[in-house]
Amino acid sequence: YGVGDEGLQQPHQLGDLSGFYAAFGLAPARRIHERFDHVAVESEFLAFLYLMEEHALGLADPERVEVAVDAEGSFLRSHLGRWGPAFARRVSEQAGGGYYRALALFALDLIGSDCRLHGVQVGPDQLVLRTIPDDPETAYDCPMSARCPAEEPAP
Repeated sequence: YGVGDEGLQQPHQLGDLSGFYAAFGLAPARRIHERFDHVAVESEFLAFLYLMEEHALGLADPERVEVAVDAEGSFLRSHLGRWGPAFARRVSEQAGGGYYRALALFALDLIGSDCRLHGVQVGPDQLVLRTIPDDPETAYDCPMSARCPAEEPAP
């Protein structure tokens, strides 16, 4: 998602995400090949921050709670809360019905409630997609498309 100076925007965002993860001692497993900005990676990191907050609450450690809460808000403001609503809305519209639509609507509600909880402005419902080159040598093909057959209606 996003248009503008794509030559600088994308590396900057990936570097910022890498910094977030590294600040908490996290790095992707070698067997994982998702980008740092993949929705699953960003969602898992936010879940990690919430678990960190819960652990700090259990320890009655207000400083660690504050670090976790601040990181949650900052991460939502800079990343998942900024583009996640547009992504979830687009998936819900394209899915038609069934599991993926329900999951996308759940994600839309969850991201919105997380943003409101942290006083973060929820990202827009629509964002312009970056264009994908038509050249077969440089075009992006979703690796999941071959592994995920089209959803069939229940009998």
